[in-house]
Amino acid sequence: MSVNVPLLPLFPLNLVPFEGEPINLHIFEDRYKDLVRDCLAGAAHFGIVPYISEQLCEYGGYMQITEIVKTYSDGRMDIRTLCVSRIRIIKLQNPAPGLTYAACQAEVMPADPAAPANPATHDALWVLVKRLYALLQSQLDSSKRDVTHLSYALGHKIGLSLDQEYELFLITSEQERQEYLIGHLQQALPSLEEFDRTRARIQLNGHFQKFDPLTF
Repeated sequence: MSVNVPLLPLFPLNLVPFEGEPINLHIFEDRYKDLVRDCLAGAAHFGIVPYISEQLCEYGGYMQITEIVKTYSDGRMDIRTLCVSRIRIIKLQNPAPGLTYAACQAEVMPADPAAPANPATHDALWVLVKRLYALLQSQLDSSKRDVTHLSYALGHKIGLSLDQEYELFLITSEQERQEYLIGHLQQALPSLEEFDRTRARIQLNGHFQKFDPLTF
């Protein structure tokens, strides 16, 4: 069941926060120092709303401040936050009356259902992710393999654009989110693999090469 919040502080960022994701922030602008202080004096909640293509999105993350890691002499802060669910902006005020930062009337959406994706979909996605990381010669964190919301664990780690991350964010079913990521990787991997083959050929140019015999 969703809940309306009459005035929720907003922190627009070029970032899509996924539910359950911890986000560390360095607060240095005066208005956001004010925002954090006001949050700590109240419910310690605010919204991170993606700012994409010079537009504020309608939906964002409902964030909870979990720790003030460090406060500097000039008022800057390092804070830890957690995205606990989604919000939908109902009415934006920028800045809000009497405040230095934007705020909104917001609908706080219910948390995602815990239902996992179909095991076959889960396995198919992981196979594609392993292919991607092998091509990139990057270390894949295998501990993420069995998390229920694998789509969120991978959302920032497989080359999605900010627009695509926002599309993923709007999907409320883990099954559908994983299908979305599978579609993205099925499109992206052939181009990356062709690039890898092209790079290998360029690197071989001028070197002695051994070819396997061909049978006609």
